[in-house]
Order: sequence, then structure tokens, then C-alpha cells
Amino acid sequence: MSDLLVFGEALIDLKAKSAPELEGESPLQFEGESPLQFEGESPLQFEGFVGGSPLNVALAAARLGLKSSFATRISTDFFGTKIMKLLEQNNVQTDFLERGTEPSTLAFVQIQNGQPSYSFRFAGTSFLEYQGGIALPPNLRAVHVGSIFVLFPALAERTFAMIGGFTGLKHYDINARPAIEADPTAYRATLGRWLGTADWVKCSREDFEFLYPNTSETDFAASVLKEAAVLVVTDGGDGARLYRKNQTVLSVQTPRVNVVDTVGAGDTFSGATIQQLLLHQLENREALLAATDEMLLSVIDFAARAAAINCTRAGCNPPTLAQMQV
Repeated sequence: MSDLLVFGEALIDLKAKSAPELEGESPLQFEGESPLQFEGESPLQFEGFVGGSPLNVALAAARLGLKSSFATRISTDFFGTKIMKLLEQNNVQTDFLERGTEPSTLAFVQIQNGQPSYSFRFAGTSFLEYQGGIALPPNLRAVHVGSIFVLFPALAERTFAMIGGFTGLKHYDINARPAIEADPTAYRATLGRWLGTADWVKCSREDFEFLYPNTSETDFAASVLKEAAVLVVTDGGDGARLYRKNQTVLSVQTPRVNVVDTVGAGDTFSGATIQQLLLHQLENREALLAATDEMLLSVIDFAARAAAINCTRAGCNPPTLAQMQV
């Protein structure tokens, strides 16, 4: 039995190491070849992490004790084996996964100005072959969709067909990826029905500034809230803001931590948000609209603290419930 079902990609993040991280290490080299290094530059080296925004959301929620399931297609190659092992070790239920011999999706990640920048390799990978067609579990309380899944029409259609009539909590994270679709107008065209279906919408300030460069955050919120009950805009070290229609804007601050990197911070925020919403039985639009300011503030404060802890670790490595209670 699952409380949460997450739809979306699982992939391998290959994070570029910075110059300080490379001190004392050898450049990428094969026998009989010269090191892969350009004149005046540091060696090109990467550290691999299991990733994918939706996978991270399922992982974050599971570590906080929520019964989480993940729906996607995962390769049977050695990267896919690593992905499956991580899911199983963290009690993410795998009943809704498909497996295939297609290669795993790769995402090359570089941290620039404190934020991750991505370059994806999708062609011919298992992610694009996801068929779906599953029946949602009868006691399911929440679904999460977001990130790049919705940018591929066939995947978007199959996913929407499965969750369009779901009456529990529908959580949607925009999580824009300009590396895949750089045109804000074209990108916005893919979001309409998801924004119109979701109960709770999350986006980062970077998402908003890319997608709506000539719109104020207040006007954007008003547009989203024509359909959704809640919009949360996360703003890195400056915390998060929660919008509701004709209500006071609520905000929380981000705890100050020693940041290792920010990969997976937004996903941890999403997973923690869903865990808290279900803990407090805020699992449909009516309950969200009736929730008090204090309750909603407690939800996003918890999520911001979880995301801050994740930032003290390399890659996406969300905290457990016990670590949140320290």
C-alpha cells in the first residue's frame, strides 16, 4: 500500500568536480592516452550520483517515513542496477516500475554561482520508453509530477491519463529545465493543464524568472491560483513564500548552514512538503483551503529545514525523520 506515488525520471547525475576537489587526483585517462585536459584548465572529472528530480522526491518522502512508490522505466544496465539498489535501500516501493534494456539517462551537472546547471542525454534511453497504463492504488493519498516528464508529449499524455481523475492531493513541481527547452513561451505551453490540475504547485524563483520574465511574482501567483489552492515559491537561502487566493502571503526563512551543494534541495523540499501535508491530513483542495496560517507555515518551515540539511551533503541526500528531530 502506498500513500504517495511519484511519476517521472530516474537518471544518473554526473557532477563536474571543481578545481579544489581535484587537488591530488589524476585526470581522466585511458591506458596509452594522454589525460583529458585542456591547456590552462583543470582536469575534466565527474562524480556520479543516482538522481532525477522525481526520484529524489520519492526518496525524500520515504526517508521521512512516508510510504512512497515510484513509477517510471529503469534500465537493466549497471546504472539502472544502482538506481534500483538506492530505491530498495530507502524503502521506496518499486511495484509500479518498468524495466528495459535501453540505456540509462545521464545528466551532466556543473555548479555555477551556487546553482546546478544541467546537460542531459536522453536519446534512446529507458526513460522515453515508459508505457504507464497502471491503475492507481485504491488507498493512494497523493501523487507528485514535475520536472522534465511533462516536456515529452507521449510521456505527458500517458501520465495525465493515469492521474487526471485522481481526487487526492496532486502536487506539481515546475522545476524548469532550460537545457531541454530554452524558449520560455514554448515551455509555458507545456505547463497549462498541469497547473490547472494541481492542488499544490511549487516553483523556484529561478523557475519563475525563466518562465515569466516580464511578470511580477504576485501576478504569476494570481494566475496559478485560479486553479490551484496553493503556490509555493522557493528562494534558496532567502526561504520560501506561500500564496493563496485573497489571503496573506506566508513566508519562512531558510536555516543557515554550511552549503556543500544545492543539488536536490528543491526535491527534498517537495518530498518533505508532501510528508507534512499527509501527516496533517491536508490531502485535497478543500482541506488546503481550510488550513490555518499556522498549519501551512509549519509545513513549509519543516520543508525548508529538510532542504537545508540536504544542502550540507554532496548530491541529493535528504534527511531521515530522526535527523529532522535532532
